[in-house]
Amino acid sequence: PQMGQGAEQEAAAVFRAILGACGPAAPDVLREEALLCLARCATECYEHLAPALDPLARACFDAMEEGAPAAVSIQAMEVWAEIAEYELELCRGGGCESVTRRALPMLLPSVLEVLVRGCRDPEDDDCQRLV
Repeated sequence: PQMGQGAEQEAAAVFRAILGACGPAAPDVLREEALLCLARCATECYEHLAPALDPLARACFDAMEEGAPAAVSIQAMEVWAEIAEYELELCRGGGCESVTRRALPMLLPSVLEVLVRGCRDPEDDDCQRLV
């Protein structure tokens, strides 16, 4: 999104709208697409990410919990992969905030749990991508 004056408020509104569709009450297809949007917005609005970091992390962790569809779990991990790649580029230029590093203590156990849980349905292509 293009951010003009009041960018912090605009970013907060965008994050709120997207995060509203990331919760377990939303249909799985919507959750997957919302997480895809969340990854994009997290990098596009990186300088305004800090206030949304806790709800973003919670949405991703919830999407990686036991019972979540593989496609949703994969997309939740992709949110963090996108942020980490973006931060790597910023760090090379000397300007990263280390959002990923701050989230690692909570992020790693969730990601490892999803990977260990692996695939329970050999017919599910999304599930096979986890293996």
